[in-house]
Amino acid sequence: MEGTMNAAYILRTEKGFTLIELLISLSIFLLIVSIFPNMILTRTSGFYTDTISSQQVMTFFNQLAHDSRGSVQAEIKEGALYFTMSNNDRIKIELLATHQMRRTRNNEGHNLLLEGVKSFTCVTSTKRVVCEVVLLNGYQSKKSMLIPFERGGQK
Repeated sequence: MEGTMNAAYILRTEKGFTLIELLISLSIFLLIVSIFPNMILTRTSGFYTDTISSQQVMTFFNQLAHDSRGSVQAEIKEGALYFTMSNNDRIKIELLATHQMRRTRNNEGHNLLLEGVKSFTCVTSTKRVVCEVVLLNGYQSKKSMLIPFERGGQK
């Protein structure tokens, strides 16, 4: 009996996979295959900068609101929006021919605020500025901002 068992052991080859090994390798393969399309989509969509999101427009309007809160006067000249600050600095917000919104302070510096802008219009009153932006992709947004009153007679 012992000789028969040794013969069966000798005839057994170690060239195959067990069922557990096949199941583990198959599950690892399926996990990698199921994640791969998502990795490709994330990688390719991360390089597109042509699309302007609503968050970018909201950030643009937040910058305008910040400038308007610190200003004592707002006016529109030559298609640009000017804020006069309490320290007499002048902030200029303008739409360039390259469809970019630019911000300068005292005609110095160059802060890019938003890209892909088709039109930018503002209407000013004594203590309020209403601006609307239309993007090249058709998205449009409008915001009304208040200009604070002078505090304590300071300018």
